[in-house]
Amino acid sequence: MPNDLITRPAGAQGIRASFAPETWNPETRTVDVVWSTGAAVQRRDYWTGKSWTEKLDVSAAAVDLGRLNAGAPLLNTHSSWDLSDIVGVVVDGSATVSGGVGRAQVRFSERDEVAGIVADVAAGIIRNISVGYTVQKWTIAEATADSPEIRTASAWTPYEISLVPIPADAGAQVRAQPQPGAVPPPPTPQAARAASQEPTMTPEEITAATEAARAEARAAERARHADIAIIARQADLDQDWVQTQIAGDATVDQIRAVALERVASRATSRIPAEAADARRDERETIITRMADALTAARTNTAPPDHAREFMGLGMHGVIREIALRHGVKGVHRMTGSQLADLALSRRDGAGLTSSDFAAILTNSTNKYLRSVYGGFPQTWKGWTTEYDVADFKTITSAGMGNFPEPIPFAEGAAVPGGVLSDEGETFAVAERGRVVSLSRVAIVNDDMRAIDRAVQSAALAGYTALRRVVFGILTTNAAMQDGIALFHATHGNLGTAGTLTATTYSELLQLLMQMNDVSGQPMPPPTSVALLVPPSKQRTALEITSALIVPTAIGATLPTEYKQMTEVVMEPFLRTGNDPYFLMRKDVPVIDIAYLQGDGRVPVLTSESEIEFTGMTWRVTFNFGAKAVTWRSGASNVGG
Repeated sequence: MPNDLITRPAGAQGIRASFAPETWNPETRTVDVVWSTGAAVQRRDYWTGKSWTEKLDVSAAAVDLGRLNAGAPLLNTHSSWDLSDIVGVVVDGSATVSGGVGRAQVRFSERDEVAGIVADVAAGIIRNISVGYTVQKWTIAEATADSPEIRTASAWTPYEISLVPIPADAGAQVRAQPQPGAVPPPPTPQAARAASQEPTMTPEEITAATEAARAEARAAERARHADIAIIARQADLDQDWVQTQIAGDATVDQIRAVALERVASRATSRIPAEAADARRDERETIITRMADALTAARTNTAPPDHAREFMGLGMHGVIREIALRHGVKGVHRMTGSQLADLALSRRDGAGLTSSDFAAILTNSTNKYLRSVYGGFPQTWKGWTTEYDVADFKTITSAGMGNFPEPIPFAEGAAVPGGVLSDEGETFAVAERGRVVSLSRVAIVNDDMRAIDRAVQSAALAGYTALRRVVFGILTTNAAMQDGIALFHATHGNLGTAGTLTATTYSELLQLLMQMNDVSGQPMPPPTSVALLVPPSKQRTALEITSALIVPTAIGATLPTEYKQMTEVVMEPFLRTGNDPYFLMRKDVPVIDIAYLQGDGRVPVLTSESEIEFTGMTWRVTFNFGAKAVTWRSGASNVGG
């Protein structure tokens, strides 16, 4: 097979290094390392069982040192999910290749939680390192009867160095020559901390610092999402465009430039046909068209006109289309395995990038996810209030009393004043999410059904999480801001315990009709209510309240107007204890549900990179919060 078409990331190459005390400088917190000698390492394909020998060509012609010399990170065992995973940095310009050996100098962080690692490196306890890299070109020596296939990375780019417990290449080591002015390291971790004047941290302080770093990373990600949402609103771009930008790897400045081009394109009334065609072929437009075609096939709907060209492609077809547009030759002859390798690679210049494939698949999958989620019954609608908030800060929902009644006053006198009473409940949107992976096998097999099953499961999981929280508020009956349970005799909204009958239903309705507002004034009678019941009481609820069936004995005594104002909602999450049931006003909702702005009030899927996983990693998040904000609009019976 042509060597220039095999372009996949090789994962992290393990490199052994003995951290010799002679190269450690506690004043600069630096040490010299040998990050590769190009030693042969045995590899195995876990899907096919095929084994081969992997080598690295450690020469100036083969190794691109740009990322290392730009300040690549020093990581803890290749972990890159959180800022706290960074324990140091490669000193700018220190990475070199000479005589088949790669060398560099690394500098450790001064954070307290890294102090133990620094002390162990200085003492020679932590000795092993590994380099993470991607391969742009392989040179392959076919297998013979005496030796397996040998794959030599003849064009590759190291992009991080990691401390690891177990190495793969026993030939590389940290440079042991003394540095000018180096000071012998402290013999113990405690002495190391004292020499650098770093205070010893308690476990609680380490945990707090770690959480703070993670919170900083999440804040940076949320800020990027918020910036993209603002750009979209200013440029009048839709939610699909927003999700495409979030899934991509462009900076906010680059996204803003693209949006300005879109605005300029709409504002120009006369554009030559050639320019119009060029703009329609811009990357984000092609991504949207291909994603819409995939979505139409997945939802079994007619595609929009702009997507018809790409109907029926599947994942392999999408990969070929992207590769052709990037100038990759011979893609029509590639096997499913080669296409998967191509789609999961990262290449510079005119080559195919994995972000293209990830953006298209993520864009389509988000649309399919929203479609699946929207098909579930929204059992909380009507008796809750839903709205969006900009961040995760505490929300205060205030309930106000009725406006004071107008009273007579003398001619020329000031209008009498009055006071609005209020009460409030507080809560916040919570971050909720899971990380899932799309395997290389699914891509090789062009198996969209496997992906769709995972998406359906993700949609159901998000839907279940929201229902669990909302209906859990009712069944747990937690205390309100006044210290009293949501449903309580003191609040006057707890019916006489017993099974559901026309009598117990009427009692709940009467409790709502007799309720006063915050200022103590009678609330207007409800005109529409929701009767929330567990599965065991659904049939009884319908027999009692339905105005469309011949009344049975159980429902004959309920007035017709009561039936006409009642909607029955069956919810399995109410199946607790004696199967309680609830009556909720629909004009003054009991529960507030807040969603993070820009997420569309549905689960959102974004793609992430994973160094040692041959496939795609997706993160599904559903950010929402819910709270009972008033006890005056609902009544409950504990059942029986």
